[in-house]
Amino acid sequence: MAAAASSSSSGSPWKYDVFLNFRGEDTRRCFVSHLYKALNQKAISTFIDAEGLRKGNDLSQLLTAIQDSRVSIVVFSQKYASSTWCLKELVQILDCMDRKNQMVVPVFYEVDPSHVRKAESSFAEAFAKHEGHSNADMEEVRSWRSALTRATNLTGWDSKNCEVLIDRALITVSWKTLKMHDLLEEMGREIVRQESIKEPGKRSRLWNYEDVHHVLTQNTATEAVESIILDLSFSKPEPLENLKIINLTSSRHLKKTPDFTEAKNLEKVVFRSCTRLFEVHPSISSLKNLVLLDLEYCRNLKIFPSKIGMKSLRTLKLSLCINLDKFPEVSDVMQDLSELYLDHIGIKELPLSISNLMGLVTLTLNCCKKFKSLPRSISHMKSLKYLHVSGCSMLEKFPEISEVMNNLSELYLDGTAIKELPASILNLTSLVTLKLKDCRELERLPSSISHMKSLECLNVSGCSKLEKFPEISEVMNNLFGLYLDGTAIKELPTSILNLTSLVTLSLNDCRELEILPSSISHMKSLHYLYVSGCSKLEKFPEMKKLFELYLDGTAIKELPASILNLTSLVTLKLNDCRELESLPSSISHMKSLKYLYLSGCSKLEKFPEISEVMNKLFKLYLDGTAIKELPASILNLTSLVTLKLKDCRELESLPSSISHMKSLKYLDVSGCSKLEKFPAISEVMNKLFKLYLDGTAIKELPASILNLTSLVTLKLKDCRELESLPSSISHMKSLECLNVSGCSKLEKFPEISEVMNKLFKLYLDGTAIKELPASILNLTSLVTLKLKDCRELESLPSSISHMKSLECLNVSGCSKLEKFPEISEVMNKLFKLYLDGTAIKELPASILNLTSLVTLKLKDCRELESLPSSISHMKSLECLNVSGCSKLEKFPEISEVMKNLSSLYLDGTAIKELPASILNLTGLVTLNLNDCRELESLPSSISHMKSLECLYVSGCSKLEKFPEISEVMKNLSSLYLDGTAIKELPASILNLTGLVTLNLNDCRELESLPSSISHMKSLECLNVSGCSKLEKFPEISEVMKNLSKLYFDGTAIKELPASILNLTSLVTLDLNHCRELESLPSSISHMKSLEFLDVSGCSKLDKFPEISEVMKNLSSLYLNGTAIKELPASILNLTSLSLPSSIAHMKSLEYLYVSGCSKLEKFPEVFPSIEEIMEGLRELHLDGTSIKELSLSIEHLQGLVLLNLRNCKNLVHLPDNICNLGCLRDLNLCGCSNLSKLAVNLENLESLWDTGVEMVEHRDPILFF
Repeated sequence: MAAAASSSSSGSPWKYDVFLNFRGEDTRRCFVSHLYKALNQKAISTFIDAEGLRKGNDLSQLLTAIQDSRVSIVVFSQKYASSTWCLKELVQILDCMDRKNQMVVPVFYEVDPSHVRKAESSFAEAFAKHEGHSNADMEEVRSWRSALTRATNLTGWDSKNCEVLIDRALITVSWKTLKMHDLLEEMGREIVRQESIKEPGKRSRLWNYEDVHHVLTQNTATEAVESIILDLSFSKPEPLENLKIINLTSSRHLKKTPDFTEAKNLEKVVFRSCTRLFEVHPSISSLKNLVLLDLEYCRNLKIFPSKIGMKSLRTLKLSLCINLDKFPEVSDVMQDLSELYLDHIGIKELPLSISNLMGLVTLTLNCCKKFKSLPRSISHMKSLKYLHVSGCSMLEKFPEISEVMNNLSELYLDGTAIKELPASILNLTSLVTLKLKDCRELERLPSSISHMKSLECLNVSGCSKLEKFPEISEVMNNLFGLYLDGTAIKELPTSILNLTSLVTLSLNDCRELEILPSSISHMKSLHYLYVSGCSKLEKFPEMKKLFELYLDGTAIKELPASILNLTSLVTLKLNDCRELESLPSSISHMKSLKYLYLSGCSKLEKFPEISEVMNKLFKLYLDGTAIKELPASILNLTSLVTLKLKDCRELESLPSSISHMKSLKYLDVSGCSKLEKFPAISEVMNKLFKLYLDGTAIKELPASILNLTSLVTLKLKDCRELESLPSSISHMKSLECLNVSGCSKLEKFPEISEVMNKLFKLYLDGTAIKELPASILNLTSLVTLKLKDCRELESLPSSISHMKSLECLNVSGCSKLEKFPEISEVMNKLFKLYLDGTAIKELPASILNLTSLVTLKLKDCRELESLPSSISHMKSLECLNVSGCSKLEKFPEISEVMKNLSSLYLDGTAIKELPASILNLTGLVTLNLNDCRELESLPSSISHMKSLECLYVSGCSKLEKFPEISEVMKNLSSLYLDGTAIKELPASILNLTGLVTLNLNDCRELESLPSSISHMKSLECLNVSGCSKLEKFPEISEVMKNLSKLYFDGTAIKELPASILNLTSLVTLDLNHCRELESLPSSISHMKSLEFLDVSGCSKLDKFPEISEVMKNLSSLYLNGTAIKELPASILNLTSLSLPSSIAHMKSLEYLYVSGCSKLEKFPEVFPSIEEIMEGLRELHLDGTSIKELSLSIEHLQGLVLLNLRNCKNLVHLPDNICNLGCLRDLNLCGCSNLSKLAVNLENLESLWDTGVEMVEHRDPILFF
């Protein structure tokens, strides 16, 4: 059935390293075969399907292989979706990713990822075939679609799970980016090398510099050479008469193209994605044989030849050259140029000479946001077939078509600003597709549109100002698609019937549409009618021939009985028709109906009798209706596959006849809160595989439930009245998932009298179960067992150790569970064990038999007193969490090396010390001891823990000493010692060479910091806030270029050393409430990176230092609560300063200078309710700031004598209440060029510096200077 490369290492939980999921027909003999060979050479155990050995539909071996593989590589190719095997494998792969944390690597082989994600192109064709198959399982097909979307959206994973691929040569992961290893790249190159090992001139592609040099200098190239791919920077090539192709795609260094004069025979030039390319040499226009010029994605290209005239050029690609703002003149007729791609470039217009491109077939200008007009000469371009200008949001007018253009078949104008089309549009005599989607300014369509006989598709969806559709004065027998969605149309003209070939009419979300013309019933070709969301549409006309009818979200109250005349109707959608009260009984005569959607029809109380067999209907959605019961005749829906009744809160019963519905696969009655009984299943139903009963009032299930012989999923979540499960459940051999979570009255789980080898998920969370039967071991394939918050559970059966498939066991919150059973046998699959919040006192020594356990959680097990010494033998353990185990006083000796344990959480325990053998945790990354209030010391051996990155001992109030760091610890980046009793740090702290964060917040006994701290080059954040005995900050003897945050608030520091300037990258300096601080060093003005300085509450600080140099980054300065009386004039050097609102508390401040702070846009509010208002402020200098206005609260500065607003060029007006400033004598408004009017009544004003401001209502003479 399969082949596998090498063998997986012994002791690994995985049988294979890699599972290859691919479509053999597309890729087996090319990409996949090379990939498989390369993996084999690297000794990577790989499962590859041998298609020739497949038997029928037996997928079991493949699905087992997927579960046993660490990584799945999914190779998407053109025909991938046509294989149901591939799709079924993909569903299983993603399920294993969710359940087992397996890694999935998608690879797109010659296929556009968006086509896969959106199921387009070949994927759309494949799904159409799947859905059209007579035996199609639509739920399964939907799961395939969902799986494709999920797989293509995979962008990130936990990189520590990638070790097998990283270590063994396939990929590297950096910042969530998957990078191809040289192995994969080399595979492709080796294929080309094999074309001619000894003679590179006979290979199709050359990329090696030596090979290229040899071929070009020795002139050994043959006709086989198709392209040269190099990443070079050069000016002018030597004579290369035979060179036909240059491909420098993605060259990182190329800024200018070479002079092409000597390369006369070039046919293809590709500089695609050369992101630094700035200029194309004019000689490009001299290449008479040039066929292709590709410059797409050259984002910096600005200089392009002003004229082009390459006679042989067929394709010119300039899309996404976003800085190219002009298209060259076309100097002469260019008959061969057929494709011109100009999407996403910066041009505003095309030259009139564009008409010289006489052979142009395709012209695209999509998303040229600056493009304003098309040249009138465009109507002379007789060969043009495709014109796309979608997304040109500044294009307001389409030119007159002065001459007949009989080749143009596609015109895309979506998202433009066009208001109307010219009547001459009819000269586009061959136009097939006209798209005007989302032209929000379009107000009308020309009446001449009815003369466009070739038109097949017209799309004006989203044209929200379009209120009227023109009369169709002549028969249009080719138009088959008309899309008017989201327009403001109120009605359609009766002449709509002249669209004699119309197949699709879409009017979705036409919220003004009130009626459909009766003439619509004469449209014989109409198959698809969509009026979803037409909320004013109350009535539906009689129709005779439709395949799909969408009426969801309309105001329709009832359907006419004549609906039965729609004998070909396949889909009828009435979702969210909230006024719909009934369905006609004639609906049962609609023999072709396959899909009937009534979800959200909240007034629909009754479903009609099905008087005749309807053998085509396979989906019926009744979710959220007011239906109380279904008729017994529902059994006449003989092909029904899906029946959804979710949230039918009035539903009281299901008919017994439901057991005769042999085709039913999916039944959902979840949320039917009045449904108290599930009917007996009197006959075998071998198709039903999903039954959702969540949130119902069911008390029990009938024993006959076993007749659901193919049931895979049974959900009873939150059935709060459920008291028991039938013993017959053990006969349900197909059951894979059983969920009774939240069934709070369920006290007993039944005996499992027979082996159930399919059930792999069992959810019993939140039930009242007291114990599990010993026969639980008969669930031989159980992978997940969840008993979370089973507060009555007292014990687990000893037989649990025989459950060899179990991978995850969760009994968190089982507060009566006091004992964990002996593990009498090895359980090599269990990798997650959650015991949080239980009453367990100890774990058995046999816990070591959980040989693959990765995660062990015992958080908040408040009775736990000890951990077994055998825990050190658990080699697979990666995470151990005993946080909050307040009786745990001792951590066991680690007698053996545990290299996989990376996270150890001991916070909130009663541990007094750690054993010296803690160093045997050689892979430990995180050690958390927060709030271990009995912890008195850390072992000196901690310095040998080379992998440690984070050490947390916050709140360990008895810890007085930090150990010597005798060896360099380069990985420790975070050290949290806040709230400890530490008095000092050892000088050897400098051996923490990778330390980024050091937190000593509220270490109230800390008296000093070691001088060696200045040698800690990686330190970025130092926090000694609240260290109330810390009086001195050490000299910074060396530059510390990484320290950006320094918190001293609440310390006893009196001054900072002048050497503080050596903190060259400091951004934040917080000194608030340093009540002993008397001065700031003058050197502070040299701290160019400083953005935030807070000295608020420093009550002894009476002077702010001179700012001798410009500090352009300091934007926040807090000085409230200081003794400062004035700020120096040099405050203007704080050019980015913004004033905090707290400045209003500085009651001692007399002079405030913020002159020249050009980014200061607002002066803070000064509220009168503040007791410590700025009552002493005499002078306020705001000159040269960007202030736009002063707030009304300025009147509260009653001591203000001088207000300087000189050169405040953004100042628009002053508040009228400025006249309430009784002490104001001087007001300077010189240079306030935007201040046009000033209403004043300032009796005390002695001088006003003003230039041209209009004065009104002044009383006393004012002196102007």
